[in-house]
Amino acid sequence: AACVADAICRVKAVDDPSAFALHYSGLCEGPTESYCIQAGSFDSLAANLPIYDPTMVSLRFRCLDYMRGLSKRLDGSDRKSIFNFDTSLTPNNGDIELITNLSIQLALPRPYPATKDALENHAASLITGKNGSI
Repeated sequence: AACVADAICRVKAVDDPSAFALHYSGLCEGPTESYCIQAGSFDSLAANLPIYDPTMVSLRFRCLDYMRGLSKRLDGSDRKSIFNFDTSLTPNNGDIELITNLSIQLALPRPYPATKDALENHAASLITGKNGSI
């Protein structure tokens, strides 16, 4: 499901593209780059799943290959990832940057002064829906 959602968010809609999809895919105007969703714990868990159907084994490989391919830039460095809640329940740098860019484009209030704790709390409240702005 994550691979399908990722692929959908990377396609620019012709009628009314969403701000999230434009920022996530890196197609937004300005100095932006795309983000990714990492396989996280699915990478290690999938290796131990007893799957005997060749179609499902191929699908598992394609999903992992897709996620691994998107997590690296062309120069080999890591791309900023979002929603890595299997490693930490606090927003990471990719989450904070994406939420900040969306807040600027959608004219949402941002914390001032923009300390690390304030940005993490702001991003967490928007992601969870606690804020209610989006």
